Amino acid sequence: DRDVTGVQTCALPIFLEHEPDKPVPPRIRKIVQRQVQHITRLVDDLLDVSRFTAGKLELRREPVDLDAIVEEAVASCGTAIASRSHRMEVVAHNPPAVVNGDPVRLVQCVCNLINNAAKYTEPGGTLTIDWGTDDATGFVRVTDNGRGIPADLLPRIWDMFVQERVTPDGAGGLGLGLGLVKRLVELHGGTVSATSQGKGMGATFEIRLALVDAATMEK
Repeated sequence: DRDVTGVQTCALPIFLEHEPDKPVPPRIRKIVQRQVQHITRLVDDLLDVSRFTAGKLELRREPVDLDAIVEEAVASCGTAIASRSHRMEVVAHNPPAVVNGDPVRLVQCVCNLINNAAKYTEPGGTLTIDWGTDDATGFVRVTDNGRGIPADLLPRIWDMFVQERVTPDGAGGLGLGLGLVKRLVELHGGTVSATSQGKGMGATFEIRLALVDAATMEK
């Protein structure tokens, strides 16, 4: 097995077992940290799939500004972005954009889109996240200049366990992230979409949610 750096992760337990008294080199420590974070995300995703299937995934909704959601999501995804030397552009349009949502789950959705973009963009790429309002809708868009999505795959990328987009380093994941985004956004009464011009042309993912009106905010 290999992590995103191309280093064989199976060598880590051997190093730790046979050199227990030696300090762990910073490079090895970073690899372990990334692997722990990766495994934690996979376990969390699997638990959420189980909760959703059992009808036990509940939202704790409140008026929340998309600015705060994007800020926290970008901060949470810093490791994934830095590990592949990506450049992140953050753009706000016509703020504030306030929606009635579960802040934790909305951050999770945006994080999944950012991690997905980082994963399928070659190192040194550019990711853009922008948000704002459009009529009575708030939106968050994540755009990358990565590998793109074939036209025949676009309708199926939201299905659970779709793994056709395997990266050259094998970091394709279990195919859960986008499926969870779709289900969580739909629980909020919103929509999510993906567009791509094809192979090597990058991709754009967009979440849309109804805005909270002024009368609701005053209650």
